[in-house]
Formats: sequence, C-alpha cells, structure tokens
Amino acid sequence: MLNLIQADIYRVLHSTTIKILLTMTTVFSFILFGGMYLVENGTINQDLTNIIFLASDMNMMTLIGAVLAIHLVSAEFESRNMHHLITSGFSRIHIVISKMVAYCLLFTLVISPYFIGGVITILFNLDVNANTQLAGIMLMLQEHPAISTTHALLLLAVIALVYIAQLSTTVLFAFMFKKASLVIPLFYVISMTSGQISLYKEHLATIADMLRITPFASDFILIGVATTNDTLLAATVTSFLYIIAITALACLYFRKRDIQ
Repeated sequence: MLNLIQADIYRVLHSTTIKILLTMTTVFSFILFGGMYLVENGTINQDLTNIIFLASDMNMMTLIGAVLAIHLVSAEFESRNMHHLITSGFSRIHIVISKMVAYCLLFTLVISPYFIGGVITILFNLDVNANTQLAGIMLMLQEHPAISTTHALLLLAVIALVYIAQLSTTVLFAFMFKKASLVIPLFYVISMTSGQISLYKEHLATIADMLRITPFASDFILIGVATTNDTLLAATVTSFLYIIAITALACLYFRKRDIQ
C-alpha cells in the first residue's frame, strides 16, 4: 500500500493540475493577507473587502479540494488505470486507503500557503482586519493578538485538520460518481448549507446538533479565540473519526462498483 501512496503522490506532484492549484492558493492567500493588513491600516478602501473575502480560505477550499479529488481519483477511472491496479492484484480496500492518505497529504500541501501566511501574521504580530463576515483563518487571525502565539498556532493546526476532514468527502464522491463534474457542485452545496446552518444555528438547532458529529459543525467552522480547549479536542477527534468513516464508506462502495 505504501507503494500506491508514493505512486499517487509522485504522479500528482508532476502534474500540471497540482502546479495550478498551488499557484492559485499562493496568489489568493497573498491577496487575503495583504488585503486584510491594508484594510486594518487604512491603506485601501473598505469597500474592497468583498474581493478579499472571495480570496479567503473558506471560499477556495471547496473548489481546490474537489478538483484535487477529481484529479486523484476520477481521472484514474477515465484513464483505466484503476482497472490496471485491480488486475495487477491490488485490493480495492488498499486502493481506497492509499488514495485517501495521498489526498490528505496533497491537500495539506496545496493549502499550505494560507497557513504559512497565518504563521507569518502571528509571528510578526501583524494587525489584520477583513471588515466582513469571518470564518476559518480570517476569524482566528483577526483575534490573534488576544491570545498567545502557541495557542494561535494550535488553532491554525485544528482549522487545517477540520478542512482536511471536510474535503475528504470529495474523495468519497469521486469513487461514487462516474461523472467527475458532479463532485464539485455536490460538495459546494454541502459546504454552503453547513455554513448557513452555522449562522442560523439558533433557529435550526436540530440540524445543527446532527452536524456536531461531523467536521461541518458550527463550532468547528467558527474556530476562534473564544473556542474552548474542549471544543478543540472535539474538533480534532471528530475530524479523525470522520475521515475514517468516509474512508470506510468509500471502501464499501468501491467494492461493489463495476470497473470497466
């Protein structure tokens, strides 16, 4: 299985897709952090905050994560490489697990510019402000002067894990649907719906409680300075268990799927 993971990572790292995705996150993270810094210092008009929000990690993760899953999994079906792996003697369970591990590692690489920018902001104690609805890294960074550097870095790590767990859903979708074009809109709907539920959780208490067993829970989406250690622990445990559950579901589905 280690050979499968290494092969997937090698193939993706040498592809044009990963270069484009990494370039996108680098450029947009620069726009995000640079824009937040300039808004806080009054250098640019606050009316431009909508553009900054479009470059935020919350907005970019859905697209980038889904495209990566399509490239890593769906493309293997289209090129018949999945068929070759099975006929070569690799078990379907090992294939799914290797894809999930490779995906988590590659996704971490792709989103790293956002977290590198976050670390720089924290270490240099830069004042940033998006002046708009906040979530993800933006929320934590705007509040970071109120906490220690160590705690801020811990929050970043948990946010990254929550993102990885959320986007692992796209790997399941890539194994489920023959049409890769379905992966992006389906996950986008899930992401947007969970985001809206987090904003109106008082009025949607039942649904919000159901989401608490997933990384889409409102408390996990809105991690910030006020987040308690118990919530951080819950987010960490829930994210790991969710990835395991999604991997198990992908294994069950893939075992029954016909490979042509």
